[in-house]
Formats: sequence, structure tokens, C-alpha cells
Amino acid sequence: MRTNAEYKTVVGMTKIPIPNGELETRTRFDWGIPRLTGDKDGDGEYPNKKSGDGDGDKDTLNPRPWTLCMLKEKKNPRFPIGDENRGLFIFPDENEDGDEDWNEDSKMGMGIGVLVFPAPVAIYRQRSILRRKQRELAESMEAIAKNFIIYVSSITVSLCYCYFLSSKIPKGICRFISLIPIFCIFTILPLRCTYVFTTAICFSFTTWLMNFKLIRFAFDLDESPYRCSDSLIRFITVASLPVKTKSTDSTSASTSPERSWYKLGLQNLIFSILVSTVNNYRDRFHPDIVLVIYCGLLFLIIDIIAGVSAALLLFLTGLELEPSSNEPYLATSLQNFWGRWNLLVTKTLRYTVYKPVRSAFSDHKWAPHAGVLSSFFVSGLMHELFVYQLSREDPTWEMTSFFVIHGICVVVEMIIKSNLAGGRWRLPKFLATLLTVGFVVVTGLWLFFPPLIRTKVDVKVLMEHASFVDFIKTTFYSMTQKSQIHG
Repeated sequence: MRTNAEYKTVVGMTKIPIPNGELETRTRFDWGIPRLTGDKDGDGEYPNKKSGDGDGDKDTLNPRPWTLCMLKEKKNPRFPIGDENRGLFIFPDENEDGDEDWNEDSKMGMGIGVLVFPAPVAIYRQRSILRRKQRELAESMEAIAKNFIIYVSSITVSLCYCYFLSSKIPKGICRFISLIPIFCIFTILPLRCTYVFTTAICFSFTTWLMNFKLIRFAFDLDESPYRCSDSLIRFITVASLPVKTKSTDSTSASTSPERSWYKLGLQNLIFSILVSTVNNYRDRFHPDIVLVIYCGLLFLIIDIIAGVSAALLLFLTGLELEPSSNEPYLATSLQNFWGRWNLLVTKTLRYTVYKPVRSAFSDHKWAPHAGVLSSFFVSGLMHELFVYQLSREDPTWEMTSFFVIHGICVVVEMIIKSNLAGGRWRLPKFLATLLTVGFVVVTGLWLFFPPLIRTKVDVKVLMEHASFVDFIKTTFYSMTQKSQIHG
């Protein structure tokens, strides 16, 4: 076999010259290649097609001599041979008449042309893998779409029940009892999700946000924004989303759209860098370093989800969502940190737990302390349920312990501040921030992340992120290949 520049390989419909000296013969074999195009299913048969000789028979595979070669070096970046420096190629040998079977007519007549083998996996197999991945991802997207339809339908029907029936019942324990079936539905609804990421979003918006809003609606806590006189659309919108209302517009900090988009883009960039770092260099890092990176990812993912949701809602309806956080990494105390972190949860706990408990013990000076401890305890229970729905494994109560410890520390901090120089004494801001964030990170490494690591929730999230990125890449690759072929 001649190994000169006359030999060319075909990638899709692109011809790539192979310079002299880059091929070495490995072995020779006969492989049947169909002469006519039209083999859409790849089985080598062409039903309802007449052969080229006009005998009326179905075309079959024609054995031909081929030579298996290997590319010595990856000198041409257009060769699709992956990360390896060697690739396997198949070239047609000379035919029986001594002429090279390598003209345009015969090449197109062979249908699939020349096979290119990226080392060590054949390209036809690689394309099959890509097609299978695309099919699996398409099925996954279809399942997510079906679950989303069920999710939205369940929420809509449930909130219609609340609007037309429960709202007619006087506020208090009777209305609360009428809402118990809805609480159950919203609690088990995330269990239908098959992905950790979608489960987390469903739990946050349904099991936590909506259930606590309905508790507020049941008892009309602190002038609940849900009015029986409201329209159905407004009731569903306010109950299902953290939408700004008149009672919150004055207290919520507004951010310019330009700054919000800039912040969201920067957060996505940092998130992608951190995920790539964990995926590629996890084995080289100390486990505690990985957990510290997880702390950053946790903060970023909450802000990213809230930011994307706010942008979509603003674009579709013109409504604004309440901010998700307020730069908790700048907190100067634990009390300040939890007042900045995850503001949506903080607000629901303030109205449904803290204020009712404080009112119940209003005659005692430690009423605020009881409200704080109760809020952190309820938050711990909800996070325990959150981990269970993500992992589907029995709770270990580490999450609850984490929030109870932080609740106790916040109470101690409140007592110290009130008794020390009338609350006017403060540590230097930099030192206070360092101690606060350091305490949160250390206790998080101790109690918050271990149940997630033990149940492989972190690995599942990273795999789902990688699958989504792979879906984008394969889709873009397929579109590019089709455009090259048709071009």
C-alpha cells in the first residue's frame, strides 16, 4: 500500500490530506462495504433498491480489500482523534485491475466512504455513543417535561382548592385543618423528581416556600398578603413564588438590571470554574479543600437559581422576585450572617415561627431568644427533610444539630451584645467577618456537608451538571456536522 499524499480520509464530507510519512501499515483484511447509498439503518441492506447491474436483486455487502493503518502523530488538528496522538484509519487497496479505487464516484458509491477510527475507539462507535447519549438525554428531558407538567398542574389545582374552599373558612385552626391535604401533596411532590437538581428546586419552592406561605395564610399571620378578595391569578402567583408585595417593596433592596445581569454572569463564570476544578482535580485536593469549594458552590447555586428565576419572571410577567441573599460573606456576626443568607427562608421563618413564638412568650424578657431557637430548630428539621428527599436515605440528624448549634450561638451572641457596653462594643469589621465566616465554614464541614457527601449527593449533582454540559456539546456538535454536510 502506498502511503503518500494521494491518500485522503473523509470526515463527514470533509477531505483531509495525509502527508507522507505519517502512516504505517498494520494489517490487511477484507471488509464488506455497500456500494450504494441509502442504508439508513446501518444494517448493510437496501430493501426496495435495485442493484447497479440491473439484475433486480437486493444489493448486499461487497467484500473488498482494505488496509488498516495508524497515524503516527497528531499533526493535523482537524483529525477527530480525541486526546490521543495516534489514530486508526482504513484505506481501500488497489482493485483487481490495479487501479486505485479512490475516485469521487466510487467513494460516493460506497455510501459511507472511508471509515476513520479515533484511537482507541472507532468513530462509528463514537458516533453511536453520541447518538445514544443524545437519545438518553432526550428521554431525560422528556421525563423532566412530564414531571414539570404534573408539578404545575398539581400546584394549580391545590391552590385553586385553597382559593375557592379554604379561603371561605374562618382563619385559625379550622382553616389550617382544611389545608392539611395540600401540605401533604406539597411535601411528597418532590419525590416524583428523578434528579437531585430538580428535586432541590421542587423542594425549595413547594415543600418549604409554599407550605410556609399557606401556614401564614391559614392563621393570617402578621397581615398575610393573601386576601380572599384577590384575583385567582394573583393568589396563585403570590402563593407559589417569592414575589415582591407592597409589604416588602419598601424593605427589599432594589438592584439595577445592568448590575443584576453583570452579577449573574460573574456568578455563572465562577461556578463553572469551581465545578471544573472539582471534576478535574478532586483527587489532588485535600477533602476539606473540596468541602470549602462546596461552600462556595452552595452560595452560588442559590443565587444563580434565584437570579435566573427572577429574570424569567420579570421578562414574562413584569413581576419582581425578592432577593435571595445579601452578601453573607460580608457578615460581621452570626446574627448578621443569618439575616443576610437565604432571605426567602429567613422571611418565612420570621413570620411563621419567630414572631408567633415571641408573641406567645411576650411577658418574658427571653421571648426573642425562644423565637430564635425555635426558628433554627424548625430550619434544622426542614433541612433534614431536604437531605432525605435528595438522598432517599434515613436521616442522621446532623443537619438539625448544625442549625441548633447555630441557634444557641446566635442567642449567646445576642446576650453578650446586650450586656457588654450596652451593645455598642464591636470587634474590628475585618476580624469580625473572618471569625463569622470561619465559624460557619468549620461547622459546615463538621455537620452540614457530611450527610450530603456520605449519600453521594455531591457526586450526583456534579454528574448531572456534566451530563447537561455534554448534552449542550453533543447538540452543538451535531448541528455543526449537519451544517458542514449540507454546506
